Amino acid sequence: MVRVDRKFFINILFFLVMIIFTGCSTSLYEQSSEKEYTSTREYKDISKDAIFEAAKRVFLISAYGEGKFLLDSYRNNLFVTKSRVSYNLFSSALYEDNWDLNIKEIDNVSKVRLTLKRTTNLNEKESVFLDKKTHNIFWDRVDYLLGYKDEWNSCNKTFVYQKADFIYQKLHFRACQEVGFTDNLKPNQYDIIRNKLISQRIPAKSIPSIADDILKDDIVLTVDDADTDILEKEDDIKNVTVEETAGLDALDKEIEKLDKLVTDNIDETLKKIEKNKE
Repeated sequence: MVRVDRKFFINILFFLVMIIFTGCSTSLYEQSSEKEYTSTREYKDISKDAIFEAAKRVFLISAYGEGKFLLDSYRNNLFVTKSRVSYNLFSSALYEDNWDLNIKEIDNVSKVRLTLKRTTNLNEKESVFLDKKTHNIFWDRVDYLLGYKDEWNSCNKTFVYQKADFIYQKLHFRACQEVGFTDNLKPNQYDIIRNKLISQRIPAKSIPSIADDILKDDIVLTVDDADTDILEKEDDIKNVTVEETAGLDALDKEIEKLDKLVTDNIDETLKKIEKNKE
């Protein structure tokens, strides 16, 4: 009778179980109810611009060393896409995750709504929304960058829930990996968002108000009292004396004489240069 090592058998069994659950782990996050797949947050007196900036930094930092997130930003929405290929023992699949972050400011409160949809093999009919629990690490990291938390949330801490089922606990432990987040890079205090309060935001001016401000600005040209504005000077020939006229004529003659001397010197120099060339 062939004896099978018990430890070897357990390892093989565990390996097969992990392969099976790796292939179907995504389905455990599928939800059909909007209430179950949509997560929301409200930030009092925090501008949507600050939240958008924090969200962008979360995706950039969390993707460090792995596949990048593609960010597409609009006035009230941030759309983020990431594609990856998953392999198991018998097949492979192409997943595309689409994040939709919507923010509206109402009465000095930013109301934020997040959904995460996954498409398999580019087939929209196979699209599913992922459970809100997969959103938690995103919100935790946004809160850190907004200054609400003192610690950057690690993937190793977020999705461990106290459940009796070992497999269920493990799959939630892997949820950070499911959404493509890593711990390869951690932010520091300089990454914290500044100037985030709505109450401190400088209101944008309308075009008419900008025009009024320009018209109200006085451009003062200070002129020395001893000088006279050049526009106020007049050439009054009648007030020019004979002596002044004679002096001007003499000055003109001196200028002509100097000009002729300079010209002659230049001609002489050019002749010498031509002679040396020969």
